[in-house]
Amino acid sequence: MATVERDSDDTCPEQRPAVGAPKSYDGPSSPIPSMFLSLDNTPGKLFYPILVPDEPVRAMECERIFKQFKVSVNQEVDRGVRLINHYVRTMLLLATESPFRDVRQRFSDFLLWAREELGIVIPKPSAGPSTFFPRETVPSLDNTQAMVGQLMEEIFLIWGRVPHYMVVMGVHPSFLRVFHTAYEFIMRQTGPLPVIWRHFLALMAASRHRCHYLVWLHERLFLEADGPQEWLGGMDAVPKKLANLLQVNAVLAHQPWLMTREHIEGLVRGADSWSIGELVHAFVILSTFHALSDLVW
Repeated sequence: MATVERDSDDTCPEQRPAVGAPKSYDGPSSPIPSMFLSLDNTPGKLFYPILVPDEPVRAMECERIFKQFKVSVNQEVDRGVRLINHYVRTMLLLATESPFRDVRQRFSDFLLWAREELGIVIPKPSAGPSTFFPRETVPSLDNTQAMVGQLMEEIFLIWGRVPHYMVVMGVHPSFLRVFHTAYEFIMRQTGPLPVIWRHFLALMAASRHRCHYLVWLHERLFLEADGPQEWLGGMDAVPKKLANLLQVNAVLAHQPWLMTREHIEGLVRGADSWSIGELVHAFVILSTFHALSDLVW
């Protein structure tokens, strides 16, 4: 069991920003909507434009983001400081955990400016990806192994972060490659279930094992995919079709050998029923995150 540290942008439950999988981006010519620089929006969305492989484009987008912050500070200092504080943990993640050195340097420089010029308190970064594995035994950000470095960059460009459990998996690059391919297939690629349902199913599975890291991470990804905030308040707020999986989720998590034909029939018949394709997809997600919860703790 690998104890995984929270990422650098982790906050207490009452202050959790949602950061996660980027949606489609039209390219560097697309302006960042001004509504993204807001205290009401999830912080991760502001940084989608830097999730590109080309360094010149990343540089241009970083400067445009920083300019927006500085303009906001110049217009009204108090509001500008509040905005930077709203996004500061996400920027700390980018400054300390991006696999791209240019991204780390640019965000480190901006945070230094914010601290020295505005007196903003920068949170302490994560101590490392795991409390079980010594830091020197897991892949570094500037990894010299071609496969590991490429994988870390691919994951970052998709999700805007490299989750700590994937960093630990980088000890075995061939396994990480297979896991990443499978993860992408069930969580992002074409399938019968909406993306927000996939992340909610991951939440349900991780919750059975009280795996706080995965719950925290997929809350962010769920909200980042525009999942309804009220769903996170309790199962009474979610669609009944999803809520019907509660019993099956418990059985799969703790006593999968007790799964019966009747469990399946109860889900594919009657009101709020599942199609076979939807149910297979849901079971694959639940089983994946039950297993992952045993690895990540």
